[in-house]
Amino acid sequence: ILGWMADADLARILRQHGLRRFTERTLDTPSRLRRDLELVRARGYAVDDEEQEIGVRCFAMALPDAPTPTAISVSGPTSRVDWDFGDRAVPLLREAAERLCGQLAQAG
Repeated sequence: ILGWMADADLARILRQHGLRRFTERTLDTPSRLRRDLELVRARGYAVDDEEQEIGVRCFAMALPDAPTPTAISVSGPTSRVDWDFGDRAVPLLREAAERLCGQLAQAG
């Protein structure tokens, strides 16, 4: 969700909440976070690679047209959620995101 936020909104959130470090892989500085968000925008999805918890990886995608900030993700142990898994999961996440956005648009 942060990847699609306006810079001013992201800066406000960082000022208010900071960046708490959970593991040695946590993006714990604004510059590291911003570099990662550039990758998120370019790829169209985010990867949490043991940033929240060692041994856990997550692939996530925002739903930009949702009425409230919304994302979908898949996560699990790095032994099963490896990079090949991501190659298979990301297209399915993208398809699910498109369907959800369509359903939300119809409901709204």
